[in-house]
Amino acid sequence: MRIVRNSILLAAVVGSLLVAATSTITYGSDVAQLGAPTNRQVADAVRFRTTFGFDASASRVAASFADRSAFPNDEFGVPLTPAEAADMNRRIRLQQDAIPAAEFAASRPNYAGIYRDQLSGGIPVFLFTEVGSDDASAIQALLPKGAAFRVERAARTFSDLLEIQSQIGDAIPDLSKLGVDVILTGIDEQANKVVVGLTSDLRSGGETLRGRFGDALVVRHQELGQADACTGPNNCPPLKGGLGILAPDNGPCTSAYIAKRTDTGQFVMVTAGHCIAVHGGQGAQWRHGSGADLIQIGQAQKNTWVAGANADVGLIGIYTASVPATKNQFLAQVGDLRNLTSRVSLGNQHVGDVACRSGRTSGRTCGTIAVVNVDRQSCVGTTCKTIHHMVEVSFDSTGGDSGGPMYYGSAGLGLHIHSDPDSQPNAHGWYSPLDWAISEYQSRWGIPYNYCFTTAC
Repeated sequence: MRIVRNSILLAAVVGSLLVAATSTITYGSDVAQLGAPTNRQVADAVRFRTTFGFDASASRVAASFADRSAFPNDEFGVPLTPAEAADMNRRIRLQQDAIPAAEFAASRPNYAGIYRDQLSGGIPVFLFTEVGSDDASAIQALLPKGAAFRVERAARTFSDLLEIQSQIGDAIPDLSKLGVDVILTGIDEQANKVVVGLTSDLRSGGETLRGRFGDALVVRHQELGQADACTGPNNCPPLKGGLGILAPDNGPCTSAYIAKRTDTGQFVMVTAGHCIAVHGGQGAQWRHGSGADLIQIGQAQKNTWVAGANADVGLIGIYTASVPATKNQFLAQVGDLRNLTSRVSLGNQHVGDVACRSGRTSGRTCGTIAVVNVDRQSCVGTTCKTIHHMVEVSFDSTGGDSGGPMYYGSAGLGLHIHSDPDSQPNAHGWYSPLDWAISEYQSRWGIPYNYCFTTAC
């Protein structure tokens, strides 16, 4: 699901806000400011409201920033009324409640995917190549009583799409010799197609791809992904997920969650692997905060920012003196401290699902899942690594957000890895799911760990 920002509407909204906004606004990671919100804040509000079917008119967006008494809720990164925020939480509950039905659907041989229709209030849509009444009845029985859903027919099974994606991945070296530079593949469940991102000419590249792999493709232009490591202050003890963290070279990232190594019992902080790889490597001393709030986190351990990895994850061992008393907390946004209570497996993350991210620079940003099972190049400077099994979201990020927690409610989805360049229109971000982060780290290094879902862990 790709949301196109309306530049005319955006200009109108900004103009309205320059006149209407007169109160102090605190938004995301921005400092309190007098006057109008930034263009990015306005663009985020337009994108969010369009995505979820709320009123995204210039007057409504202007009012959301100017009248915070009527729009007091920023739980999802943009100003919402109490009724809008309640509706978003309803959608999240439906998302969680639909997992048993989704797992049943995925077990069927004719399963073609699932997506969330947010313009119809977030109802789940189950796709099959052959629609049977038995499947629909079983799904209805597994959903909460009276919950709305749809069953639709699709041309290809989800397994068919994965096979096409795999064939394209295997052919990337040969395609490159033909001038077709593939830097992303993924599955768009709603379109029932494989997404292919090219840096090369779309017309000729698309013709080559369709001639070789058929018409089950969405071919789009794609810039190289940029790992989001930049600068920015953040003081918020004790240690938890969602914090700005700094390497010895002042290379900044964001922590995802607190976890525990099951081989040694040591508590660790989980972040993006490329943060560790490019900022001192194994043994580097990481810290959080400054001045009286300075915390020495501990030493970086191994990471999986390796070409062909199934996740981009790294661990920082936490010094005993810095281990927090409450170990399952993460900071969704200043003033919004949450307990991590569960993780959502990759198989239960679908196009259209609500997803949020907390980052040291961008603060809290929310939107929807756009593409699943993405293989994508992630770059730091001129060095790029292809990371597999990621998830693409419909919103952007910026420097310093790498490693930040992806979640909905109190359920963890993954850790933010990279995004399109800020200059690219309709820029998106990508994350590694938490279950792949665990399995890849153990597979590559023989080191097992679990995220902390309880206070004591």
